[in-house]
Amino acid sequence: MPTDPWFVSDDPETELELGPDERLFTGLLRERAAAWTVPPAVGWVAEPEDDSLLVACVGLGDGPNAWPPLVGLRLTGSTVRGDLLNEHFYWLPEPRTGLALDAAGTPGELAALAADWFERVLRMSVVRQEWHHRGRCYAARPHRVVVLRDAAPEVGIPASY
Repeated sequence: MPTDPWFVSDDPETELELGPDERLFTGLLRERAAAWTVPPAVGWVAEPEDDSLLVACVGLGDGPNAWPPLVGLRLTGSTVRGDLLNEHFYWLPEPRTGLALDAAGTPGELAALAADWFERVLRMSVVRQEWHHRGRCYAARPHRVVVLRDAAPEVGIPASY
C-alpha cells in the first residue's frame, strides 16, 4: 500500500479548477483507494488540454518512478472511459484493449466503478517479457513488453522507457 495518498493533483491549480462533480468524483475515488491493499503504484489526477474534464491515472511500471505503462480514465460529464493511456497526452487507444472501461452515471456511481476498475487492474499479474538470442537479451528496454496475464483477453502493454 503506498504511503502517499492516491490520486493527488498533478498541479495545485488543478484542484482549484475542478467543478463540484469532479471534486465529488475525486473525493470518492480517493476514499475508496485509501482502503486498497494492492502493490505500490503512483496515482494522480490531471486536467487534460482537451474536452475531458478530468484524468485519473495509475503507473504500472516497476521502476523507481513507476511511470510507463500507464492506465487511466477520462471523465467527461456523466461518462467515464478507461484503458491504457498515452503517457504524454493521456490519449486512450483505438481500438480499445481488453482493459477498457466505458460507463455512464452520477459522479458517485462513476467513482465507485472507477475505483473497482483501478483495483482490478492493480491486482493483475505483471510479467515482463524480453527477447533473447544466443544467450543474450537483444530486445530489452525500448522493446520490452509488459503483459497483464489476468486480463481477458490478455493485454500486452509496450513499456516505452
